[in-house]
Amino acid sequence: MRGRTDPTSGGRHLTSRASLTSNLRLLTGMGFLTWRTRPGERTVYYRMADEAWAVVVRRQVAGIAAFLDITRQGLDLVGAESDRAARIGLFAGYGSSLAVGGADLLGAALERDGDDIPTAVTEWEAELRREAEKKQKLGRRVKGVYAPRSPVVLELTQLPLRLSSWGPVRRMIERKFQLQG
Repeated sequence: MRGRTDPTSGGRHLTSRASLTSNLRLLTGMGFLTWRTRPGERTVYYRMADEAWAVVVRRQVAGIAAFLDITRQGLDLVGAESDRAARIGLFAGYGSSLAVGGADLLGAALERDGDDIPTAVTEWEAELRREAEKKQKLGRRVKGVYAPRSPVVLELTQLPLRLSSWGPVRRMIERKFQLQG
């Protein structure tokens, strides 16, 4: 694995057997690898499945579809035209974006690492985790804006927008932008 070889070992990998086994089982379970043995031998030979990319894409699409289904159920619960529905839709967009981006990251990792699939998957998981944690941190930071704790807080967050449509405030804003533009 890249970055995990010992220069004194002649380039041999310093990866545990358990780590390799876990990754091979994961990739086989995902339908990305197939395996076989030769008659009379215990050695297992792995190779990339013929439809590996199709399997990965189908799973990503299924994950997005499941996420969107849960979102639709949430919208049904709160009412599709409510303020709450708009907020659910915003966070659903984050999840969909992350799912599509995850598929792209996986493709890039596999292209970059070539035949070293366990490394590619490990790097992909690390990068996807970083992206997911960024989105979660952003969500926690702005949740009060999109999911106010009370109707009063909701009104206060909408006040600047409502004021901007009031004649005197609108004219003041228009003048401000004309001076700067």
